[in-house]
Amino acid sequence: MRHSQGFHRKRDPAYPIYGQAGHDVRRQYHRPVAIEVIVEVEERVVVLRLTQTVTRGDFVAARSMVTSARGWQPSFAHVLDFTGVEKLELSHADVQTLATAKPIFDLSAPQILVARPRSVNFGLARMFQIYAEGRRDVHVVDSMEDARKLIALRA
Repeated sequence: MRHSQGFHRKRDPAYPIYGQAGHDVRRQYHRPVAIEVIVEVEERVVVLRLTQTVTRGDFVAARSMVTSARGWQPSFAHVLDFTGVEKLELSHADVQTLATAKPIFDLSAPQILVARPRSVNFGLARMFQIYAEGRRDVHVVDSMEDARKLIALRA
């Protein structure tokens, strides 16, 4: 059984944020981002597919998307697919904060980050792995195929 949910923020270049008096206090430009959560119940895997531009706030939103996804269990393997991400807007401090935050998955559940080798995303995924060492079971691979193989080995 496979459950999928996601959202896509549409680009609106002139979306104003209004202050208490109704004045336009600053402009916020929506960035295109897509997050898809796929729960594969029989395989005991949650795949989080990220595309376009991703920020720390998107990771926070993704946590609540995962925990509210139908069929999700904290013992499932967790795969974050960064191969479709064009830009990660994360500082080193953001990566450290995310890696050291209380996980929503069990500590024994593998967390697999998929990123293209020799990319900034791969470097940030490795940084996350280093910061999370001893706190989570994190692996960095370069394809979904490798992620599936790793999950099969651990089953």
